[in-house]
Amino acid sequence: MEQMKKENRVIKFIKNKGFILLLDIIAVNLAYIVALLLRFFVHGEFKVSVSYLDYFWKIAPFYTVGAIAVFFLFRLYGGLTQYAGLNDLNRIIKAHIVTTILHVVISIIVLAVIKKEHNIYRMPFSYYVIGAVLQFIYVTLIRFSRRIFMIEKAKIDSKRSSNVPAMIIGSGDLGQKVLHHLENNTLYKPVAIAGKDSGWMMDGVPVISMEEIESQIKENGVKAVFIADKDLSKEQRDHVRQVSEGLEVEDFTGYMSNQSGFLPLTNLLDVMDMPIVVDVDGKEQQFASAEECLSTLPGEYDVIKVQATKLVLKKREEDTSWMKVYQEQTGHEVSYF
Repeated sequence: MEQMKKENRVIKFIKNKGFILLLDIIAVNLAYIVALLLRFFVHGEFKVSVSYLDYFWKIAPFYTVGAIAVFFLFRLYGGLTQYAGLNDLNRIIKAHIVTTILHVVISIIVLAVIKKEHNIYRMPFSYYVIGAVLQFIYVTLIRFSRRIFMIEKAKIDSKRSSNVPAMIIGSGDLGQKVLHHLENNTLYKPVAIAGKDSGWMMDGVPVISMEEIESQIKENGVKAVFIADKDLSKEQRDHVRQVSEGLEVEDFTGYMSNQSGFLPLTNLLDVMDMPIVVDVDGKEQQFASAEECLSTLPGEYDVIKVQATKLVLKKREEDTSWMKVYQEQTGHEVSYF
């Protein structure tokens, strides 16, 4: 029975990851072949007295096995390529540091064993450097190309369906959040962002100065304006509303800045049905159930760490000072739409 499970796992791996494994085998060898070509291939022939290419083919089988083993060690075959992210990139970087050292060691050992005509102890230094860089690029593209394709396809599809020109006021973090929200979840097409970083681009959208808002609204046929800067002065807000008269104006400042980035305790406990231990400011408390925990702890908490069935909590401290300033300056209530 255990043998059948192992065989099934092997078959499943070959079916799901076999193609990536094959591409990796090609990549780790192609990278160093290209490195030799870039180093020695001039005017249609190798300009070198030593047959480094012959030496490479003797090194390749040992390095291929070693490199693939390192990739397995760093779990480069465990992720879903359509969701490849920063953690996957970190593992790729670590694996390539190891494989670069491994390639140097294997090449030195192989050359020490097979050297006959030439007193060669290692491959050229440029071969190692260029090969390592190319291998990193190839292996990274193998894992990230699908996600890059999906992201770009989604952007193209979104642009095709987006037909309402819009402008964002605010080029900071909130402005970027609103930009992504509009591009991914609405029919609005951001055509300009007004803020302090004028002259630059944010995700392909030009950033303009506050003084250019009116002219850009007319030039681009803007139909909607979204405010995403809690630091705007009263004069600036009045100016935006004045030049946007007759357009749809939404204030996303409150909605976007209300996102803390932590997981609320209530959201986690909704799906837990077991005795739990929580840690609040270094003091542990035990509860028989999630319901008891919710009814006992006063106030709102965010989960900052989960240790088995132990939750480390931090009392949520929400900065609402900007809301008072906003209401005093504008006379309007903060919108959370």
